[in-house]
Amino acid sequence: RRSSDLAAIAALVLIVGAVGIWNYLHSRKNTDAAIPSIAVMPFVNESGNTEVEYLSDGMTDTLISTLSQIPNLNVKARSLVFRYKGKDANPQIVGRDLDVQAVLNGRVIQRGADLIVYLELVDARSGNLIWGDQYNRKQTDLISLQGEIARDVSSKLKLKLTGAEKEKLTKTHTSDPEAYRLYLRGRFYAFRRTPADLQRAIDSFNQAIAIDQNYALAYEGFALVYMYKGMYGDTPGKEAFPIAREFAKKALELDSTLAEPHLTLGMLAFVHDHDLGAHERETQRALELNPKSVEAHRQNGLRFMYFGRLDESLGAFRRAMEIEPLSLPCNINYATALFYAGRIEEGEAHLKKTLELSPDAWLAHYNLGVGYRFRKNFAGAAEE
Repeated sequence: RRSSDLAAIAALVLIVGAVGIWNYLHSRKNTDAAIPSIAVMPFVNESGNTEVEYLSDGMTDTLISTLSQIPNLNVKARSLVFRYKGKDANPQIVGRDLDVQAVLNGRVIQRGADLIVYLELVDARSGNLIWGDQYNRKQTDLISLQGEIARDVSSKLKLKLTGAEKEKLTKTHTSDPEAYRLYLRGRFYAFRRTPADLQRAIDSFNQAIAIDQNYALAYEGFALVYMYKGMYGDTPGKEAFPIAREFAKKALELDSTLAEPHLTLGMLAFVHDHDLGAHERETQRALELNPKSVEAHRQNGLRFMYFGRLDESLGAFRRAMEIEPLSLPCNINYATALFYAGRIEEGEAHLKKTLELSPDAWLAHYNLGVGYRFRKNFAGAAEE
């Protein structure tokens, strides 16, 4: 009887041990699994100085752009994550809303020549902290810090990268930290697109190029600003567009791997030269260099729309919105293509949803007025 009790206890110990080993191996397997999606939330500027807001935004933009180059990683677009700027968003709610497995939060403090960055990578499903770290650097180390952060985050996501992909994560376009800081400042103002902000962007890019005359990204930024100035009416196109073309070509001379200058050259061919063949070539080259380019898919959609190839146009706009669902130009262009396809009510509904996200989007109001006019709702058209 005693030996049968001992046998039962031994069997129980074996079962418990086997279950424990299975759980350990299973949890280890889960721990080693790659995390395929991430939302890089806008870094919080805790410096107490709004003048350095460009630094926290710029570091966020750079990290989003760098991580987006990893083929099997889904990185949420700027327009999606910047909706949460200034809000204390729960990572689990963000994860559910944006359908990502990880959320990265960051805080930036600049004190004199010192820079402190706090990072937290959170499991969006459980809310558990995956990894956290603090970086204490001098501002002169900002360039190397960006590469270090990108490398550390990709490592904590358990991503297996090729040698070429690892090089992309730490690639720098300038070795001068002041030129890089001025470039970030220029991008910050360029995104705002008002005449005064575009001039601030030009001043910043000018200073960056004065420091490093081979800084391809600064020339790329210059090209974009002058294209905006011509397209938004701040400067006559015949003056602004040739300058934009000159800077885009200079950027490509310095770095032929950049996609954005091709998009600028393509848009200039489209709106200024009316050369649709050149527009197609430049857009396709941009897509080869960056398959996740929202603007490249959008420009393809525009070209197809004006050729009357509406199914292809709608498909290109949908692809762009899959990458960046809150892109105002993409949503407005998609609704316009629906109008041309005769799907007036669908186009109106899409524009109304777009205006819920951005009530001040003047082009959405204008196109909604066009939709009303198609249906002879002249009072609604006049109001829009």
